[in-house]
Order: sequence, then structure tokens, then C-alpha cells
Amino acid sequence: MKRPTISRLAVLLLIIVFFLSACRSQEDAAPNEDDESGSNFIFEQIPLDKEDFRKIIGWKSTEEVIVQAGGVEGDSLYSFNILTGDFELFYEVDSFILASRIVMEEEKVIIQLVKDANSSLIVVNFKGDVLQELDIQSSGFVDINVNSQNPSLVFISYYEGENNTAVYNWNMTTNEYTEVESASLEPQWYSENLYLFVDNGEDFSLETGKLYMGDIRSDEILLLDSYASDFYLHEDSFIKFTPSDFNEQEIMLTYQYPFLVDAGFMVVPKVTMNERIIFPYLTQAVRDSAIYGIFAQKAVSLEEEAGKFMFSEIDFENGKLKEIVEVPENAPILISENGKYCLFGWSYEMLIDIENQQLYELLSL
Repeated sequence: MKRPTISRLAVLLLIIVFFLSACRSQEDAAPNEDDESGSNFIFEQIPLDKEDFRKIIGWKSTEEVIVQAGGVEGDSLYSFNILTGDFELFYEVDSFILASRIVMEEEKVIIQLVKDANSSLIVVNFKGDVLQELDIQSSGFVDINVNSQNPSLVFISYYEGENNTAVYNWNMTTNEYTEVESASLEPQWYSENLYLFVDNGEDFSLETGKLYMGDIRSDEILLLDSYASDFYLHEDSFIKFTPSDFNEQEIMLTYQYPFLVDAGFMVVPKVTMNERIIFPYLTQAVRDSAIYGIFAQKAVSLEEEAGKFMFSEIDFENGKLKEIVEVPENAPILISENGKYCLFGWSYEMLIDIENQQLYELLSL
């Protein structure tokens, strides 16, 4: 028998090397958990213990969020990048942060501080510098709504006593505030001077209501619609919520774009809690972009069962929902400005990757 020559051995070794290299190349090409382009990409998690995490306030940029953390000595704010994991403290205080709102275009955050019996609104920039401060009379939660046309104007709303609602227009430039006519604790700015609100009267179920427009210049109130239970407003997109006239298990979404110009409608399953309607949580990135929401797969009373919910895109043109990913509960959402990612949860502790149709935990459990 002939023994292999050195040249034949060299060829054989070369073939083996090429084979192993090819296998390694295929392994490297396969998506892994750290590859953003792969379907199994996992976002970075917030480096906080669960007991120190308060909530994610919202988006600071298309890839960054602002995280509120705290303990018995007070609260703090961090900038967190969901892609790189960068986590940076920029503000801390020996008080508790109760309410907050990010003004991204102005690179600042409005926060409500509560300590003992004292409550105030503070404006800080993304560097942690305090820009403005206003003492308020409520130690309870304050609703904050910023005017997108003029970010120096802010509605601040809270309860005075058990049933009295207080709504003020705070001019952050002059640090002055004036009372605003509104039957709702959540009036929404429509333009620099106009705002919208719904008056549900004494109807606890929210089945009925009237839509009004107010003008901060004249304090005049105009009735726009006598059949509106609630609404969603973003830029020129307006969606009115009303119970269906034909099926008590559904509510109707009427889409107006621009405002007061009907552009479509559809019905979705009704969600209630103790016979009170829970309206869908909606979000939109920028003007004339897709609108997303959390919708029940069938009508549900939350005091009886948890129900099943989907994060879906609304298709008013065809009157249907484009389902994207199932979510564990009915909770608020907030989309990033580039429309790629959406915060989800009562503390925005989860993230929806819209393109890859995946739901991720941003806080390690």
C-alpha cells in the first residue's frame, strides 16, 4: 500500500481548514442576541434593582428614555440608552417626584415635587439645571399637558377638595398662572390658544359626554359635539370615542384628519371596569404617521377577567386593526419619535419593537 505523500497531506489539511472556516462563517452570520438586525435582538436593561425603580417617564430622544429612581431619601432622574445601555444620573433631590412630563423639543422635564405637606412644580433641563419653580396647593397627583405650539404654556390640573377640579394655564416664561374653564381634569391643547375637553356630567359610566373647545384669550367656551364620550388628539389627528348604537359590546372610533373633517371610523371591543368605560390607549409618533393602540380581542369587564389584548396599528381606510404583538394587559403606551419602538406598561417598564413584532422587559425581574 502506498503511503500518502506530503503534498497530498497538505491538500487534505487545506480542505479541512476551508471546511472549518466555512462552518465558523455560517455561525458568525447567524443572528444572535446581541445583533440588532437579528430577530432575537435583546435591548439593554436598566441597571437598577426593582425596589429602586419608580418608572420610565418617557422618551428623551429616539433611543434614550428618562428613568425615575428613588428611595426613602428622595428621587433621581437618569438618562438611559436602550441600545447601548448608557445610564447617566442628571438630577437628584431629597423630595419625591409624583408627576412628570418631558418636553423633548425644549430639552427639559417638568416634575412635581412633594415633601411633607409642600408641593411644587420644577422645570429642569437635561443637564439637571433648575430653570423654573412654582408652588402649588395640591400634594396629590397633578396632570401636566404641554402646548406643542408654544411649549412655555402648560395646563396643570388637580383636585381641590374631593370633587372640585382646578385647571390652570401656567406660563413658564413669566411664572404666572391663570384659571382655565374646563369640566375635565385633562384638557388637551389644540393650538397655541385653543384647547379641547369633554364634559361627561354626572355619568360615571362615561357612556355620554359633550365635546367643547375653549379659548384662553377670551375665556369663551364653544360646544362642538353633543355625542362624545372621550377623545385622542395628536397634532392634526383627532379620534372621538363613543359607544356603538348597534352593539353594547363595542365602542366606535371616529377619525378626523384634520380636526373636524371626518376621515373614517371603525368599531372595537368595549373594555369596562365596574361598568365604567376604559378607552383605548393610543399613540402616534409624528404628524400624519401610523396610529397604534392597545385593543381587547373581545369585550371584557376587567373586574371579572383579565382579558386578552393586542398592540395594533389602526387602519381606518379599511376599518380594521393590524395586529402586531400580544401584550399582557391593558396599559399605557408611548411611541418613539422615529416610530420604531414603543414604551408599554403602567411604569413604561416594557418595550415593543414594532418592526420585529417583539415585546421586551426593560427592567430585570
